[in-house]
Amino acid sequence: MPRSFLRLLLITFAISVTPLQALLHADELEWPRLIEASNAKIVVYQPQPEDLTGNILTARTAVAVTTSDKTEPNFGTVWLSSAVETDREKRTVSFSNIDVTKIRFANADPDKQTKLESLLEAEMPKWNPQMDLDRLTSTLELATVQHRAAEDLKHDPPNILYTDHPALLVSIDGKPALRQVENSNLIRVVNTPYLIVLSYRTDLYYLFDGRDWMQATDVVGPWKFSPHPPEEVVELDNIQPSQRASVTGTSGADPVPEIIVATEPSELIVTDGPAKYAAIDNIGVELVSNTDSRLLRDSPTQTLYVLLSGRLVHEQRSERPLDLRGGR
Repeated sequence: MPRSFLRLLLITFAISVTPLQALLHADELEWPRLIEASNAKIVVYQPQPEDLTGNILTARTAVAVTTSDKTEPNFGTVWLSSAVETDREKRTVSFSNIDVTKIRFANADPDKQTKLESLLEAEMPKWNPQMDLDRLTSTLELATVQHRAAEDLKHDPPNILYTDHPALLVSIDGKPALRQVENSNLIRVVNTPYLIVLSYRTDLYYLFDGRDWMQATDVVGPWKFSPHPPEEVVELDNIQPSQRASVTGTSGADPVPEIIVATEPSELIVTDGPAKYAAIDNIGVELVSNTDSRLLRDSPTQTLYVLLSGRLVHEQRSERPLDLRGGR
């Protein structure tokens, strides 16, 4: 996995470091824990178990390493395996013979990565921590459930659509499914959360975008503002007669959003004009500041990343490529 991607993950899911003095007095079953080496302080967060076979546990854990020559910690992830011994009376699990199998630091050059790896590989095997048995059991059960769910999980990212002006993404689940509206001259598109209908009288599609009515000759557009939609269309939205004037014909001064119809999984990113980039603490990552989306750019590679549904998706080809040129 590229270092830039890991760096963005750690920035997006920011780790809060517990003060070292508090960790020195922490209960031996509490997390995070502190390892004091001769030339560094290592904060180890609660291990996340991945598998338990016999008495061998494999897990990963977040770490924050502050070397003696620095004031800021280096954040990373350590993968390890360990023998475990259970004390059912005390409800504890003891780790021993820790083997560090992989280490990754998000913001470290090759030389620093090597030094940090050497430090952890030397110090962590000396560490014989304990963990609450019930906590370990529950996290193992959760890991099993997540593993089973991930087997059938599709990792294909959605289409990423982009525009620098007001727009609304209208999602239709596949090919539009049409159904006759009872006792009317209307056909409704039923496989979308939006109100979209086709009128026999005008041979036009009508869409309510939450504020205005829009119209088009085809369900995929292009859509334009509809000043006078048929009364039978307006009535479908159950808008009270006294309110109808406020949701139709009101777009005089306000810009009418572009309607973008998608029939496959898609996400829309909208910036207020050309994208504007703001550097984040001189670490080689920039935030796109004029959007509500969680959009970042890795400065060295100029690769864009966006957080969607809890995961980062990098720049990809799509119907409207995520190309945010200009506007620095």
